[in-house]
Amino acid sequence: MIETKNTKSNINEDNHSTVISEGTIFEGKIQSTGNLVIQGKIHGYVVARSKIHISETGIVEGIITGEEIRISGRAQGKIQAERVLIITHTAKVNATLKSEKLLIEDGADVNNKKIPESPIDFAFGRIIVFEQIGNER
Repeated sequence: MIETKNTKSNINEDNHSTVISEGTIFEGKIQSTGNLVIQGKIHGYVVARSKIHISETGIVEGIITGEEIRISGRAQGKIQAERVLIITHTAKVNATLKSEKLLIEDGADVNNKKIPESPIDFAFGRIIVFEQIGNER
């Protein structure tokens, strides 16, 4: 589970996770019942019933849907997390966002606005802005 006070995810890349490695480019639709770790580039649809982690080297252009999504790299398009969406300080996101809970680290670039320097409009029940890893503001 992803805790609200600590944005570290418990996705274990060696334990029941599909990894799209750095240097890999995939076009199309990926569906997974397990965790998905993206270190390379995907253009298309990404659907996981569990957790999705876009690492610092990862890039996704398209539609991303999962239970819990953590973005440390780049994402563009439409992102829908059923439970929680975490955008880390290294992320650059330009997308329509939908989630029950949104966590944004201080320094993230969301829809061409640096957090917390610019106000951002979202339709969420709760938005939490963090300093890097963990200090709720």
